[in-house]
Amino acid sequence: MRHSTFRRAAAGLAVVLILILALGRYPRISNAVEVPQPGPLQIQTSGPNTPLNVGDWYSNVTGDSTYHLLIIPVPDTYPATQDITIQLFDPECYNAAGQIYDEVRDDTNNDTTDMAYADTTRFLLLAPDGVTVVQDITYPSAAATDQQWVIFATFNTATYGAGEYELRITTADNDDNTWRIDITPDDPDGIPNGNEIGTPFMRITYQFDPPLSPPDIPEFISYDHTFWFYVPITWTQPTLTLHNFDFDYPGLMAADASLTYVSPSGTTYSGTLSGNQGWNDPALGNGGTSPVRAGDSVPTEFGWWQIQLHDCYNNNQILVEAEGLPMYTDRPDYLAADVGLTKVRTTPSPVPVGGTVSFDVTMTNNGLTAITTLPLEDTYDPTYLDFQSALPAPDFVDEATGTLRWDNLAPPSGLVPGQSVTVTLNFTALASTAGLPGGVTVNTATVSGAVDDNDHQLPDQTASDNVAIYEEATPTSTPTSAPTSTPISTSTPTSTPTASPTPTVTPTWAPIDPRITKSGDPSQAHIGDQVTFTLTAHNYGNTPATGVRVTDQIESYLDITRVTASKGTVSWDNVSRLVTVDIGTLAPNEEVTITIETVVNETATPAPLLIENQAHLTFNEGEQRDSEIVTVEIIEESPAETATPSPEPSGAPPEIPEPLTLLLLGSGLASLAGYAALRRRT
Repeated sequence: MRHSTFRRAAAGLAVVLILILALGRYPRISNAVEVPQPGPLQIQTSGPNTPLNVGDWYSNVTGDSTYHLLIIPVPDTYPATQDITIQLFDPECYNAAGQIYDEVRDDTNNDTTDMAYADTTRFLLLAPDGVTVVQDITYPSAAATDQQWVIFATFNTATYGAGEYELRITTADNDDNTWRIDITPDDPDGIPNGNEIGTPFMRITYQFDPPLSPPDIPEFISYDHTFWFYVPITWTQPTLTLHNFDFDYPGLMAADASLTYVSPSGTTYSGTLSGNQGWNDPALGNGGTSPVRAGDSVPTEFGWWQIQLHDCYNNNQILVEAEGLPMYTDRPDYLAADVGLTKVRTTPSPVPVGGTVSFDVTMTNNGLTAITTLPLEDTYDPTYLDFQSALPAPDFVDEATGTLRWDNLAPPSGLVPGQSVTVTLNFTALASTAGLPGGVTVNTATVSGAVDDNDHQLPDQTASDNVAIYEEATPTSTPTSAPTSTPISTSTPTSTPTASPTPTVTPTWAPIDPRITKSGDPSQAHIGDQVTFTLTAHNYGNTPATGVRVTDQIESYLDITRVTASKGTVSWDNVSRLVTVDIGTLAPNEEVTITIETVVNETATPAPLLIENQAHLTFNEGEQRDSEIVTVEIIEESPAETATPSPEPSGAPPEIPEPLTLLLLGSGLASLAGYAALRRRT
């Protein structure tokens, strides 16, 4: 059960409470909540004109000048037609018998039993909407209700709804009205399962007054009492501020009086006792009277805190508040914790044999009090999974049966509401799960035997997740023949290597198993040559893969000229050189072929260059799948063939030059003949 009061506290609203001393703890009334529990501790509401040194800061006209407020949270799980009855004990101001139970004042006497000066008291109950009036009664001073239980209201959530009901209490003028409240039934089924009614206090004061006490009861009897408040996990402040007002130390407290704060882990802190008509202030020490709230500061710790009062006298109003948090006169034993358990696989499925399988098991306290004992058991099938490690490590491991156990995962001070603890488990996949139901092996976590700090045995919880495992077959190479190279020159032949074989893989069945393969042709190319890549997406599972997308980042040395796909939407450009094919749903055994045609561009220098390329496939149900890496080598152009004249046969007649026509005479003839012979030899 979640009280919205806690949510209010988590939001950091600065609500405060005024609490007065009690004699001790008393048994609760069965199937009812009585506040305070049976005994001498009473709620006391003073009028706005009551002297401030009486101790009621909230109602006083010079203090907060407001009404007292008691919150009655009724959870959504409370039976809607179950009537809830609120009774009030001694709701009026009447003191004819002379007790100090109710105090009636006139203008000259601060404590009198003259009923002519008795003031009225009002009790107003509002529905969770904060507007609808459930009941509104003003009680006059009357003997008929003096020291009696009186039915104030009967209602149900079918009429007014579940949530926080507000009981607002006021006393007129300057009297003190002492009263009690009983709510029946607070627990409709007697089981701590979240349908109980709670009673946190917001602006309520108390005073120790034994019911029907004689007029001569001693005022200087000292008592001890412990109040409680709860710090939720959503509290964001690093410290807690704790106040008290008008302790009247040392006048109305014993010499050895003390105030102690006890944290959920048991750490104790000494508090400061306020003096007469003032707030406590550590800088002033015990008995100091600060006009403003200063308070003791302690480090935040989540869970139930105690405020222990020691040796405080009766008939002394004592104000105690944990700023921003609701308070209780006794720790609510009906509050129960609630274990929330989840188990999530954090690695892909399917996974090949030999792959890693990991799970996160998270336990969260969704209840209203801390979990002190939190055992966990995790079971797996050792035929298919081999345990490797866990964080935190288990206290017990039985690999033969596939059992892991943790004795108690709760922190030393308990797993408080809203807090979680996570265990990470790591396994190795051992064998294919193709023959199992659904093709998966199931791993189960169980919390059994959890206990909260109210000693409630919490219901068992289980959570499971699964993984599919397949055997990854060894690729079988099928060589692809390449044409025999033709030498460019008989003197310097150049051969073309055989293309890399394309592996043929026969995968073992898995539930959803899309894969991507890629090949390139040719494996060697020159600038200006075409290179074609062929991609194949195939779902080897028996369940459709959705949101299938294939991407291929083409190297900058290649210009894309054309992309086609047998299914899906194709997009690409020569700026990003990213090819994307959105296939969508790939049915079981469906295959989609994608062809990417490219040309080696002029930037592919200096040769030789090796281009590596890989395609990727993504889908909604699993992790990214990658193709094999395809390589293309860019090589240099072969040099042009240079002709070499064959030597002439021995004994062959010399070449006869063609006849020249000579038109020059004398020495000019010889010179010209020499030039012609030179040109012939060059």
